[in-house]
Amino acid sequence: MAEKTDKTEPKVEDLQAQIELLRKDVAELGRLMGAIGEAQVNGVKQSVRDKAEQVRDKVRHEGEAYAHKAEAQIEAAIDAMQHQPATTLAITAGLGFLVGLLMGRR
Repeated sequence: MAEKTDKTEPKVEDLQAQIELLRKDVAELGRLMGAIGEAQVNGVKQSVRDKAEQVRDKVRHEGEAYAHKAEAQIEAAIDAMQHQPATTLAITAGLGFLVGLLMGRR
């Protein structure tokens, strides 16, 4: 014996309202996904900027350190030339002779 179930078919207007609600929900989800993606991109951009600033600072610091070392070496070379002019003259003459030999072989 078959029992009758109380089935009521949904009305077209109800279905249209639910479809419209789903469309709005999907549009909102898309907007939220876009906002999340944009936030992640902005976070990555900021992270890259921070890292670039750290690298720039490190390079600047190391460059200054090397510049100070180079200045100290130049000062030491000038001091050596002033205190030992004969040695400086001999080294310069030797280098000139060596360059002359190398240039003459070409």
